[in-house]
Amino acid sequence: MADQAQHEVKKMTSRSSDVEQPPTDFLLARALSPEERIATEKKLKLKLDLRCSLFVLIYILSESTADARSGPV
Repeated sequence: MADQAQHEVKKMTSRSSDVEQPPTDFLLARALSPEERIATEKKLKLKLDLRCSLFVLIYILSESTADARSGPV
């Protein structure tokens, strides 16, 4: 399937015109089947959720560390 997607990208980008072509990533996304696109979106959302969760955790830990350093009020 990857060969077919790469072939689609080559076919789409090989047009000779003065019009600016869209980025390759966009063309690869268009070449995916609906099932592949759903699976890829699911993986991407999970990766994004995990990274955002990590940022929140780091923020919470840094705030609690700062509170502990300042001592009792």
